[in-house]
Amino acid sequence: MSQSLNIELLFHQIYLLFKSDPDLSFEDFETLWSTYIIFATLLVLLMLTGIIYTHIRFKQVKEEYKEKMKAMAPQEGAVTNKHWNRVLEFVSSENPSDWRQAVLEADVMLNDLLDERGYLGDGVGEKLKSVVAGDFRTLNQAWEGHKIRNQIAHGGGDFLLTKREAKRAIENFEQVFREFGKV
Repeated sequence: MSQSLNIELLFHQIYLLFKSDPDLSFEDFETLWSTYIIFATLLVLLMLTGIIYTHIRFKQVKEEYKEKMKAMAPQEGAVTNKHWNRVLEFVSSENPSDWRQAVLEADVMLNDLLDERGYLGDGVGEKLKSVVAGDFRTLNQAWEGHKIRNQIAHGGGDFLLTKREAKRAIENFEQVFREFGKV
């Protein structure tokens, strides 16, 4: 006699069992029990398969996440500076007002650097004047970048800043910041 899973028979047998039918024989109970065993075994196997699949997939996702985080993390020795990244975005723009903003922001960063290094003065110009040349290898580049900033600040809208000049100013600032590990 071949055994196959018949859900209707299973529920009918359960119904008869709870009805307490005196006609229910031991053989009927045995059939019901074997059907239940088959059904329960299949359910357990299905659940185990799901658990194993979930575990394996979880490990894969975890590894993918680790790889993404590793790729996003700054490389050893590299310094990330959100302020500097914003300056680079501005200078890469096609908008001349963004170029001006890039130079002004870089000059603010230079002021912060000079403050950190302990140079005193009312502005970047005075602080740069107090720098001893031997302490600051990129002093000339700092002056070049600051001069363009002054032309922007004092010339206002009359000063025509080209993208080339803006990039040159930012390159000068970058050399200074690289010397001190800020970018």
